[in-house]
Amino acid sequence: MINKITIFSEISYTKFFEDLLPDYNLIFYSLDELFNNFQSKEGGIIFLSSKYTKKYDLEKISKPHILLSDKKIFTNHNLVVLKTPIEPDRLRKEINNFLSMKTIGFCDIKIKDRKMTNISNKLSCTITDIEKNILIYLIDKKTCEKKFLKEKVLGIKRDIITNSLDSHLTRIRKKFDKIKATVKIKTKNDFVQIT
Repeated sequence: MINKITIFSEISYTKFFEDLLPDYNLIFYSLDELFNNFQSKEGGIIFLSSKYTKKYDLEKISKPHILLSDKKIFTNHNLVVLKTPIEPDRLRKEINNFLSMKTIGFCDIKIKDRKMTNISNKLSCTITDIEKNILIYLIDKKTCEKKFLKEKVLGIKRDIITNSLDSHLTRIRKKFDKIKATVKIKTKNDFVQIT
């Protein structure tokens, strides 16, 4: 699954994060940017160590974030607090769990957990993890080659011939029809587009 993650940290060595989360588009900001009235639109990850000595207020954070810190545990309903040090595998799992709870919106649909809802008429249906991952990728990219969806989302090697992606896209289209969404998925040649 491809997704964006905003990371707030004073750590200038970004390779650690890139190696830990290779399937994500990482956007880096300093802690100063977070605490000086910058509001992350979608939440993200905050790495706050005891070395950061400037004044800050975690209560002002209005969007959900994961907070990794070696400091005292904080109370804020928008923070998932993880005490550091933490094993990389556990951190990766916590990030994936956190992102799977995030609400994704596009045109008249909203996706949360395994539920897709038409925000106009409130009709909804369940979707599989694979369908959700396909939709997240398409919503992020708008247009992409089929081979990238096969490789990045389905984990199918480029040289393997399969109709698996087309089958998933057909099921997603049927679910759009079921909830009467205006969103469309179009395929032409080797490209897939969401509109």
